[in-house]
Amino acid sequence: MFFDQVEDQRRLYLVYSNLSMVYLYSKKYEAAYQYLLLSQQLAGKTEKLISEQEKAVVLNNIGLTYLRRDMYQVADSIFAEVRKKASAIEDGAYPMVLSLINQIEVAGYLEDWGRGEELLEVLDPYMGEFNYLLPAYTEAAFKIYLGKRQYDRAKYVLDSLRRYEINKGASLSYDFYSMKIEYYLALNQPDQALTAINLAEGLAREDAQSRVALSESRVKALLLKGEAVLASVEMRELERRHKAFQQLSKKLRVEEMAAIYELETFKNQRDRAERIAKVAEERASLLERNRLYLGTALLFAVVALIILGLLLHSHQRRVTEARAKAEAARKHSEQLDRQLKVQRQNALQTGIGAAQLKNNAMEVIARYESNLPLLKRKLSILIHDYTEKNDFVELFLLSYPDFFRALADMAPDLTKTQLRYAILIALGASTVEIASTQGVSEKAVNMARYRLKSKLELDNDHGLDLYLRQLLLQ
Repeated sequence: MFFDQVEDQRRLYLVYSNLSMVYLYSKKYEAAYQYLLLSQQLAGKTEKLISEQEKAVVLNNIGLTYLRRDMYQVADSIFAEVRKKASAIEDGAYPMVLSLINQIEVAGYLEDWGRGEELLEVLDPYMGEFNYLLPAYTEAAFKIYLGKRQYDRAKYVLDSLRRYEINKGASLSYDFYSMKIEYYLALNQPDQALTAINLAEGLAREDAQSRVALSESRVKALLLKGEAVLASVEMRELERRHKAFQQLSKKLRVEEMAAIYELETFKNQRDRAERIAKVAEERASLLERNRLYLGTALLFAVVALIILGLLLHSHQRRVTEARAKAEAARKHSEQLDRQLKVQRQNALQTGIGAAQLKNNAMEVIARYESNLPLLKRKLSILIHDYTEKNDFVELFLLSYPDFFRALADMAPDLTKTQLRYAILIALGASTVEIASTQGVSEKAVNMARYRLKSKLELDNDHGLDLYLRQLLLQ
């Protein structure tokens, strides 16, 4: 929505912030990063929109998106900046603790145990006030102590987490058992590790990544016990779980790409609406100033009172029209945001056009199947008509969702233009026909075919046309 007042801007900031947390928890870190940037930009445009503490937390979460994407050096520099900002504000203890925990986690990933221990000494005085962050603290501290082989300290933080979770009246968490497994494996106690693995299995039932980690730990424990046969069986289970995790990762990537595409579309539409509203406001403001100048001139132009009166009347009408346009621009911007929320429902209505395209294409194929050159010309004319009137890619994908899913599994980073070429090739259009309908050179079409072939990882013996045709007809 297009918010005009500071209170409304605050609500928009909260929308962006909450969406970023949703994507963080669902492990769609690129989408989370984009919404965090929007939050940061909005705070920069409006003075006193959010507190300095909130700005530091937003910056910390931006660093967290880099950390989760294994960009440790970039993440660490951002967390260091958060600590610097937090130390300069009165209520900076909370972002300070968050950044320290995250820096300790970075040190653990980089196996910089000495630096991790130094950071723990800085963090420890804060933990009495922020006891509710004990799970995150425990995970970061445990990795450092285990890396330094300080097993007594590692056990101490684990016991602290156990007491914390029991006092809350909850069952022991998967994270607790996961660290317990690492602890037993480090001490070469495979029987205890296997017991902890069995307890953790029920908690990780729906988490593919955790199930892979548990299988890896079970293999290590079985090998420590010398049970090579059981370890071999578990290796097969690990392979199965790893494949399931890879498929889930691909699905999450496709969903994340869709979320980012929708966000970019919304941002472009909203920016355009804001520019229109700003121009209309400036014009209305300019006309308002002109009206004041004319009113002042009336005091010195008594002779021309009647003429100036007519001018003022006409001018007021233009001011009213300009304000009406500005109001319409605001309403249009609000409508864009509401349309974003119901984008899925609108897509169903668009599917009517897609179904018509599919029926027309199948009718042409059935009618001219025996005459391949004529069939290609008819399909080219039909495609050209639809591409002139509609978003051909979206309409086509609504009719052939299996075609889109198969392409996304093979190459999730295909652009919309590459999808358009893939569709035309699958329908049997020649290089000359594609170049004609798309308004590009044959050389550009050949280059597009080569890039498609590379992204789909097809060798020279497997033709692109045949492969895409099979995907379309399966």
